[in-house]
Amino acid sequence: MELSTPSRILLGLCLSGLATVSYAAEQRDIGLSETEGYSASVGLEYESGDYGTSATTNLWRVPVGIDYVKGALSAGVNTAFLSAKSNGAITISSMTHMTSVTTSSAAVGSASGIGDINMYATYQLPNTKGSDISYHITGRIKLGTADEKKGLGTGENDYAIEGGMLMLYKKVFVFGNLGYQITGDSATVNYDDVLYANAGATYPMEKGRSIGAMLEVSQAATPGFDSPAQVTLFLNQEMDKKRDLYFYVLLGLTDGSPDTGVGVHVTYKL
Repeated sequence: MELSTPSRILLGLCLSGLATVSYAAEQRDIGLSETEGYSASVGLEYESGDYGTSATTNLWRVPVGIDYVKGALSAGVNTAFLSAKSNGAITISSMTHMTSVTTSSAAVGSASGIGDINMYATYQLPNTKGSDISYHITGRIKLGTADEKKGLGTGENDYAIEGGMLMLYKKVFVFGNLGYQITGDSATVNYDDVLYANAGATYPMEKGRSIGAMLEVSQAATPGFDSPAQVTLFLNQEMDKKRDLYFYVLLGLTDGSPDTGVGVHVTYKL
């Protein structure tokens, strides 16, 4: 059975790193789309955690993005408006394909502004005839447009390459991705390059609905912080031929991830 090109389902583990979704995000390579052309998305995400520090950061994110699919190729760009509040230094952990942890220098802080700009391009490799497994390779670039002084980002560019697979097993789509990120160093922090991975499954239901779960893990990009690991449960609902609604909840498994998160996205096929 020939599988369609995996598309960004806007997952929410997605926290601003490069990815994504909230990884939530983006993002965050776990859904399927047979529709070629452009699609636009907007969302609202919330997450909270102390990340192993003495302060708790509450983060609101309004992500916006646009994607394009043509045959075996897909590409997209996204960014977000961020609003963070902490009773100490602002800390934001990111794990949508790329990860980073940053803190502000303020003792007590709140900050808002535009986050990083994330871009990706994916190529689906030709399928072996009759195979239920498809493979793809993705390149990602994070432009460090988030304000480092406000604690909203590293202020540096990151680059990643990843390979992934999607397999149809009975009625369930099983997926997995493995990537390597080259993390840009700031003037004050030497960030580590990291390996990251995710795996999960999506179950299509009736009336255009699908549910699924995903586990994401990564090495820590910031010295002194725990390696992120988190689980996301998600629901995707086709509202009509043009619009999809995506909802997720996430649970952090280590101090390197937010304790909890929730988000909703609407995708509109142009």
